[in-house]
Amino acid sequence: MGFAHALMFWRRGRIEQPGATEVENEVGRSARSKRFAPEVKIIRTGRGKAMSCTVRVRADIGMSPELTYFVLTSPENFKVFSNQHKPETRIVRKESATAQEVEIHSRGSWKFLRFQGSFPVHLLVKQDLAQRRVTFELLSKGFMNRFNGVWRVDTCSAPLRKASPWSAQSTVATAEPVAAIPACSVTLEQTVKLAVMPPPPLDRLFYRIVGRVVARVLRDLENEAVRVQSGQPSISIPAHLLNPFLAARRAAGAPVLSKPPR
Repeated sequence: MGFAHALMFWRRGRIEQPGATEVENEVGRSARSKRFAPEVKIIRTGRGKAMSCTVRVRADIGMSPELTYFVLTSPENFKVFSNQHKPETRIVRKESATAQEVEIHSRGSWKFLRFQGSFPVHLLVKQDLAQRRVTFELLSKGFMNRFNGVWRVDTCSAPLRKASPWSAQSTVATAEPVAAIPACSVTLEQTVKLAVMPPPPLDRLFYRIVGRVVARVLRDLENEAVRVQSGQPSISIPAHLLNPFLAARRAAGAPVLSKPPR
């Protein structure tokens, strides 16, 4: 990078990566609301013969870690995530008591302003219940050379004591201690690398689409958490996971929701 080029990306005492601002701004516009504000970190971006972007986003979700992991690994989760289609094939390649490898042929979709499209997706998904970790890796290349990532589900760093009707994030001080409201911290780290280099100004559009897609995935998960809190999940959830979660929310004095988002 030449000196003049470096100056273009110098801001607040650091050199920014090309496209970082576009991704951060798009995540902010797409996901921030009164009840949902994910953290975003651009790990790296790249330009050359092809474009790439690795982004990490984290958010607190109003479901227990066990429920959240179940939603992420459910064969029905295409009903939760708006950028996923129903799998054409789903083959379990390996399976044990706490782990599973699944090969999936499906289609993904994206939408940005007046632009929208879909693309074939051939993924290998590795699920680790013990670590509550889900990794996915692109097996067949097309216009993308890489479409890889990892989900991590952790317990919240601080127990939540009182929640707003729509979120696990809001806390309200109380004179008497109450039971903790079940919630978790979810992190998605994803890498997208195109097989070709789009011409300007479509190169900037690529970063904005990546930001929009990542933000939408987390917002879909939070919306499903609200539906689960109301007892109206989009997917079939076993009673041994759902009932203790709802009972814990009642014990904590969390409100019962009657109109979940659709």
